[in-house]
Amino acid sequence: MPVEFTREDIIAMKRLGIFDLSAIIEKAYPTPFQKTVLSGIRWFAESQR
Repeated sequence: MPVEFTREDIIAMKRLGIFDLSAIIEKAYPTPFQKTVLSGIRWFAESQR
């Protein structure tokens, strides 16, 4: 089932920094600070499940 995003969805994702986060995830060698940020997001996501 395909996922479709509206123009408003894209604007909200840009405002929230989702595309910036995606760029960090795609990096081959994130900085130690970026690794820490990603770990924090992962821990938060796990706590919400």
